[in-house]
Amino acid sequence: MTRRAHPTPARGRAARDLAPSIGRRAACATLAALALAASGCKRGGARCATCGMAIDPKSTWSATLVVGSERRPFDSPRCALVAWRSRGVAATSLIVHEFYGGDERDARELRFVSGSDVDGPMGHDLVPVAPEKAAKFMADHTGERVLTLDEITADVVQHLP
Repeated sequence: MTRRAHPTPARGRAARDLAPSIGRRAACATLAALALAASGCKRGGARCATCGMAIDPKSTWSATLVVGSERRPFDSPRCALVAWRSRGVAATSLIVHEFYGGDERDARELRFVSGSDVDGPMGHDLVPVAPEKAAKFMADHTGERVLTLDEITADVVQHLP
C-alpha cells in the first residue's frame, strides 16, 4: 500500500477556499477606491497659469490678475507678476493677500518686499505688506528691498533670488 504525502482533496479544498477571498479583496479595493473618490480627493481645480501648480483657494499666497472682466488666479504674487510684467498679460489690476492680515487688497495699496526669509509656494517671492508694516517686516524677516507695484518690472521679477 502506497501513502501519499499530500492528499488530493486538501489541494482541491485550498483552491476552493482561495477563490472567495480574491473576490472579497477585489470588492474591498473597489469600495475603498469609490470612498476615496467620493471624499473629495480631486485632481481638477484651478491651476496657476505660470507654473502649473494647483491653487489652494484657502491660501493667503494666492493672487488674482484682473484682465477686463475676467479674473485669472495664480498661486503666488510672483507668478502673477511674471505673467503681467514678463509675459505681457494686459491686466488692469492685481489682487493679493496682505501678509499680516491675510485680507485681499489691490496691489497698488501695498508694498512688496523682496529678498526676505519668507518663502511663497514656489520659493522666493515678493511679499505684499501694508505700507505701515513694511519697516517691521524688513526688520523681522531680513528683507532687502521695499517696492511699490509700479517699481516691479520684468527685470525685477526675473532676478528674484
